[in-house]
Amino acid sequence: MEFRQLQYFLKAAREGSFSKAAEKAYISQQALSKAVASLEKELNLSLFRRTARGAVLTEEGKIFQERARAILELVDSTVREMQSIHAGKNQNLFLFITSGLEDLLDTDCLLAFAQRYPAYTVCTRANDDIQIEKKIMDGSEEIGIVGSMGNQDQFDAVRLLDPDTLVAVSREHPLSGRSSVPFRALAGEKFIFTHAHHYANTRLSHCCREAGFTPNVYYETAEISYTAKLVAANQGIFLLPSLPLSTSAFSEDKVSFLKIEENPRIFSINLIKKKGKTLSRGASLLYQYLLETLGGK
Repeated sequence: MEFRQLQYFLKAAREGSFSKAAEKAYISQQALSKAVASLEKELNLSLFRRTARGAVLTEEGKIFQERARAILELVDSTVREMQSIHAGKNQNLFLFITSGLEDLLDTDCLLAFAQRYPAYTVCTRANDDIQIEKKIMDGSEEIGIVGSMGNQDQFDAVRLLDPDTLVAVSREHPLSGRSSVPFRALAGEKFIFTHAHHYANTRLSHCCREAGFTPNVYYETAEISYTAKLVAANQGIFLLPSLPLSTSAFSEDKVSFLKIEENPRIFSINLIKKKGKTLSRGASLLYQYLLETLGGK
């Protein structure tokens, strides 16, 4: 089995046509067909069904497509890594993390990784959940930390934290004297939502509907400091995870945190990668390090 065969096979699978794949690969259709046929002979199975409309992957072909992608991705990342080492340069590892969760990775955490693996430098980037998932799915990034997830079938995910859900209210709010409230007690309140591209918003809206009401969203912002000011001024309520990094932005003498009796667990902190993807060495080291460092934090 040769890398060239895998490349031709993947082009044919992507194009759904041997002639189009051959054109993209700048070779003859006969040469491409011969390479795929040789691959099928070596594997002793059919990877494509030839139809009048083109080439369609068999079930075995679909499985092999994922394996072939993983093999070529690993080869490509290994070559880049070896070139970086040969050049005597550190390799940057980009870790995308949901905005607001950056404090999960404190300076000591990143420094400890750099000391353990001096060939790598971790560069963090804050973004919303949807954009992080898109970057991982299109292959531009390998791993990320998200505050909530969308289509879980597309990712291998490890839950790092599963915090309770709290509601932040002003000390002037009628509910502030209580230690907990049922979800339905929030009907009619002015809600403050995070940025629209956070999946937690979808989960929160769903919980409201299950409780029999539609949330009255007055404010939508990605700035936690602005949210804290709105709550303190009794301009709305805000649901957040019971994590120090989330509650620390609020003034304790102006804001109360109440438990929600049903404890809907709207927020979950997950370390994700594309399902079935073989990580590069650097990303794999960082992935395992994050599991050791943040798991159960």
